[in-house]
Amino acid sequence: MSLSAQEREIARGLLTESRAKLHGLLDDLTAEQWHFRAGEAWSIALILEHVYLIEAGSLKIVSAAPPSAETDLAKDARIMTFVVDRSSKRQAPERVVPQGRTTDPAELLGKFDAARDRSLAWLDDPDVDHRAHAMDHHVLKMLDGYQWLLFYTQHLLRHVAQMEEVIGLPEFPKTATGPAAASVPE
Repeated sequence: MSLSAQEREIARGLLTESRAKLHGLLDDLTAEQWHFRAGEAWSIALILEHVYLIEAGSLKIVSAAPPSAETDLAKDARIMTFVVDRSSKRQAPERVVPQGRTTDPAELLGKFDAARDRSLAWLDDPDVDHRAHAMDHHVLKMLDGYQWLLFYTQHLLRHVAQMEEVIGLPEFPKTATGPAAASVPE
């Protein structure tokens, strides 16, 4: 079952808007802010590395994967609410736990942007039936290719919220400009 024009438009909008939200949050951060860690919590850089690992790694696999025996279209809506919900914490599988491999913020953001560009290119490929590709997710179980694209958007938004929590910590390094400036007393 090929995607409808509406499904493509929804996914394209979500992929684009979630990336814009990420850039809006990160574009003015200093290197110190990128790498700030409160205890064992992930830094913003580590959070973005995790998001990148998920999107880049799973897209390679799902884009080449065979279809599932059946597609559960109800999961489209579940992804949109369940993934972004931060009221429950989930442990990342070991293979996508960030290791701090890329420490330069511009390089890390560039890697993420390249992965997101590949997701958009795959979405826009008219020869691909996205519902005819499926791969297991460790929590949501079997997702088709379209559902993986939806997952990328909500997973990013979940972690943008996590980054906002880090920025909101009282001990987060403050600067004269950027997102932390609003919390600096005048």
